Amino acid sequence: MFSGGIISLFSNALMVVGILAWLLILDFKLGLIAASVFPILVAASVYFSFKLKISYREARSKLSALNAFLAENLLGIRVVQLFNRRSLHLSRFERLNQGYSDAQIATIRVFAVFQPTITIFAGISVALVIWFGGQAAKVGEIKVGVLFAYFSYVLSLFQPVRELADKWNVVLSARIVTGK
Repeated sequence: MFSGGIISLFSNALMVVGILAWLLILDFKLGLIAASVFPILVAASVYFSFKLKISYREARSKLSALNAFLAENLLGIRVVQLFNRRSLHLSRFERLNQGYSDAQIATIRVFAVFQPTITIFAGISVALVIWFGGQAAKVGEIKVGVLFAYFSYVLSLFQPVRELADKWNVVLSARIVTGK
């Protein structure tokens, strides 16, 4: 899964670069306008990557504590039963399990905000292309067919960006598991 994520990261990154290059070739000014959201998108990606890394680390730490507790209790189940400490150990298990569940939910929440952020920037980019491209088409600087092609390319530009975000999520999760 990790190696597939890396391969997908590279192929999607190449697709984004290729589409951006083609947009610049079709119309340089409109290409710059379409790409104007990318610096903000990169900054948002760095921010969310940092947040995801912290969330994944916290979740892995909670899972580790839960696994250690379970292993300890399974190995010492006779002692727990002998001293009638089942309810105490059950409440401790529930507390550890809830902590892990909360950490996982926190991770999902961070990623759940990341994907709509990409969608918002895609919408902004499309709106900018329609606005400025429409103005350019209105005065005859660009043909309507080129504007339509631009619109199609800008829409297809952000699908690999979304996939990059998904695969980056997998890579970050795998890096935390391996401790890198």
